Amino acid sequence: CDSLLNLINSPTNSDSPCTVNAKEMVLELNYEYQQLFNGHQQYFPAAEMRFGLLNDNEWFITLPNYIHPSNMSSGFQTTITGLKHQLINNNQWVIAVETLLVLPGGSAIYGDKNIGVIFNGIMIYTLNSQWSLSGMMGGSTETDPRAAGGQRFNSLNPDWVLSYSPTEKIMAY
Repeated sequence: CDSLLNLINSPTNSDSPCTVNAKEMVLELNYEYQQLFNGHQQYFPAAEMRFGLLNDNEWFITLPNYIHPSNMSSGFQTTITGLKHQLINNNQWVIAVETLLVLPGGSAIYGDKNIGVIFNGIMIYTLNSQWSLSGMMGGSTETDPRAAGGQRFNSLNPDWVLSYSPTEKIMAY
């Protein structure tokens, strides 16, 4: 957890188990352009603010993202906030747990009708100085957007990422 590439959550779906140091803040911003079968879609600013707390804890908030597809209506997602706690951090393993609260809101097409909750277990296992395996196993209960009926659904979400880092400043996923 001593480099920025290990700390940030981007560009994969799996969050980092590393927490921001106490009294420090990290701001992540992303832009995605997706070429779709029948057009394209832009997704931004993917802004996540992460605040380091005492005892390997972190509070974070993800601001609403704007989704702009070329062939249908645009709109905003909802705000998500949560807490992360790092359980283990040694030479080979970093393990953390996090809880996220999905707030109701956003546009009728991309938002959430009601409150949602997500629980994740996150880990990185360092194979050697260049290779690592990270993973996140999560469970959630969320709601569809209002335009889709706002029904509640539950999901189990596994993500695994193999990373290669030829230098301290370059990482491939």
